[in-house]
Amino acid sequence: MRIHVPPASPWWVEAAAEAALTLHVGGGMTALVSGAAAALAPKGGRLHALAGRLFVAAMLVMAGVGAIVAPLLPQRMNIAAGVFTIYLVLSAWMSARRKPGDVGRVEVATLLIGLAAFAICAWLIWVGSQSADSAVDGQDYHPLIVFAALAAFGVFLDIRMLRRGGIYGVSRIARHLWRMCLALLIASASLFLGQAQLFPTWLLSSNALFIPALAPLVLLIIWMLRLRIGRRWRTVPSC
Repeated sequence: MRIHVPPASPWWVEAAAEAALTLHVGGGMTALVSGAAAALAPKGGRLHALAGRLFVAAMLVMAGVGAIVAPLLPQRMNIAAGVFTIYLVLSAWMSARRKPGDVGRVEVATLLIGLAAFAICAWLIWVGSQSADSAVDGQDYHPLIVFAALAAFGVFLDIRMLRRGGIYGVSRIARHLWRMCLALLIASASLFLGQAQLFPTWLLSSNALFIPALAPLVLLIIWMLRLRIGRRWRTVPSC
């Protein structure tokens, strides 16, 4: 992500563009490291909590900057990806922060962000479907269908949670896990697959970049299986 400014632009415009790039890249790299630490650390421990807080902050910076500058690039699909990522991170974070059975205005606010993500995806899907090359700003729009479906699924679960007055036990932990891991997956895939040109040719030819890109998905499956087994044997790990 780089904002190209005209050569005659004031110094502060160039500085703002460089600051946006630094924040976006720095936030993304910090999120990958802290997210991996949080995913691998024992749940409920001090390392998990510290790494999780750093991951949330870094992801909000990365996704927020990406969504704001996306129209200037132009890469409007990144607006949808950024807003959806913010929704995932905030709703997952609140799942861990809230006491079981406790909800408030923040949950309503995150639901609205999820609705916004779905609406942006739907709009861009329509834009892409109407274009001659089935693209939005030169990018294939079909991945947005997955984002829209996941946003709709998340919002549905949010509404059900609000109607029930909260979420408890294993369901609360599962909600935290799948949203955090999905956000980490978006970050890892954006770097290792979306910016694959940054890596050596021998890595590209070996398809090795798929390993770190899809690692959060593998971790999600492992933790969800462990959670299910723990529920069966009444030894669910603390979140």
